[in-house]
Formats: sequence, structure tokens, C-alpha cells
Amino acid sequence: MIKFSEIIKKESPVRREPPLEKGEKFKVPIRKEKKEISYPELLDFSRKIWSKIEKGEKINLEDLKNRMAEIVVSFSPNFFSEYWENLISDYPILGYFPHHSLNVCLFSLAMGMERKYSQEKLIDLGIAALLHETGMIFVPKEILFANRELTADEKKVHINHHPIYGYEKLKEIEGVNEDVLQAVRQEHERADAKGYPVGDKDEQIHEWAKIIGLADTFEAMTHSRSFRKGRPANEVISEIIKVNGRMFTRSILKALLRQIGLYPIGTWVRLTTGEVAKVIRIIPDFPGRPEVEILFSSERHKLETPQEA
Repeated sequence: MIKFSEIIKKESPVRREPPLEKGEKFKVPIRKEKKEISYPELLDFSRKIWSKIEKGEKINLEDLKNRMAEIVVSFSPNFFSEYWENLISDYPILGYFPHHSLNVCLFSLAMGMERKYSQEKLIDLGIAALLHETGMIFVPKEILFANRELTADEKKVHINHHPIYGYEKLKEIEGVNEDVLQAVRQEHERADAKGYPVGDKDEQIHEWAKIIGLADTFEAMTHSRSFRKGRPANEVISEIIKVNGRMFTRSILKALLRQIGLYPIGTWVRLTTGEVAKVIRIIPDFPGRPEVEILFSSERHKLETPQEA
């Protein structure tokens, strides 16, 4: 079991970003004018990409990189405060791919920023995260949207191979680099070698795949599916640390915790004083001590004027 205190303790900075590919065909414009992008705008972008994937239409990598660059530079320190309600709200099962992929993309970018990735790396990480479920288009709809938990055989035959399907499909995109492809192929591999499709161990897994894999797990557990209800973000974080900690690299877990905290925005908490409050802001250096807004007194009376603490 990994303890929370072990995850958040200071570590020596380690940079394991993949090198830039020499002779990359598309040069990403680094300096972009910063502008706010609403969640509905981002979702519309994700829907258009997924419409192309499902229809088998060609994806222009240069256009995709330019759009991802706009998303990267639009991020602000208040990113999660602005998007959190959208990120944790449930969505229709038929809208699964655009919503889930966008959310995983945004969580992955946040972790990449926490890891001090360059803008070029963030753009490619975002693309890999947005496209990580591409292989699912080859899974039969009756399996994909079954109103029950799948059997072990169904998972083995259909689900466990979708990273390979996605890897092969994305190779068709002109100019896509190997880092993006490996991230998509390995995002379901786990540090304890119990992932799929191959069972790679921690040191064999691309760092982007580790980031996307954690973002994918967190997003999936906090959202409802046809056969189960989504769970509160703070419960999911607790389980990932206590039960599934062995599956994810500690430094990647730390990056997520610094971004969303042990008590994510919107979580209701009872203070040591007995007062009831809601988390309104995360402090990266103290993920277990967020800023809160006190809404109820220790006697359970609603305050006329909420108090920040």
C-alpha cells in the first residue's frame, strides 16, 4: 500500500520526456495568442474529431496540432476551478467518446504541466490523450454499450486489444510521431505488469502512457456507465492511492494530486471545528489542505455569509 505522505514528499526532479523527433514534418507554432476557451467549445472540438474517427475520415495533423496549441496556451492557474463542474458531470452514454476523451486530455495536460513539459510535448501529449480510445471504434456496439459488466472473455477478446487497434489506426495519420503512438498503445499497461495488451512493466511504459492511463482511470471511476454509478472524486482519489497505488508510478500520482488535491474542488468537508465547508481552491504544495468556503456552522445552521478559510 502506498501512503499519501509518501506520494507528496519532495523528490529529486526527473525529466523523462521523449526527445523531439528530428526532421518532424510539421513545425508547431509555439507563440499563440492566449484566449479563453469554454468547455462547450472544447467539447465541440472533441466531437468533430470523433466524428472523423468514426466515419473513417482523414485527420489533418497540422490542424490538430494548431488547435491543441491553442488549448495548451489557454490554460490558466484557475483551470480546474473553471472547468471542474464540467469535468465531473455525467454525460450520455452515447456521447461517451467525445466527453471522456476530452476530459482525459485535459487531466493529462494538467499533469504534463505539473511535470514541466515543454509546449511541444504538451501538444503531442494532448493529441495522444484525445485519441487514446481510437481503437474502441472496432469493438462491437453491443459489447461497448452493454447494460452490464462485461465477462472476462468479452474483455479479453474485445476490450484488451483496442490499444493495438488504435495504434495501428493512428499510424495512418501522416506525420504522427512514435511517442504519440506508444502512448496510445501502452496507456492500459500498469506498473505492476498486470495491464494490457502486453503486460509491460513500469520501466517499459512510456511516461505519456502512464499519465494518460491515470487520467483515464480517474475519469472513468468518477463517471457513470450503463452498469454502474460514478463515484465522488475524493473517494476515487483515496482508492487509487490505497488500493491501486501499486498500478501507477508515484511521481505520476503526485502530479495528479498536486493538480486536483486529496479533496478536489466541490468536495464537502467537515472541519476540526465542526463546521461544514466546500472546497473551492487547491494548493499544489499542500494537496491535503485546500482552501474552503464555510457554509454551515458546527450546529448545522446555514451561514448568511459564507466564510473562506
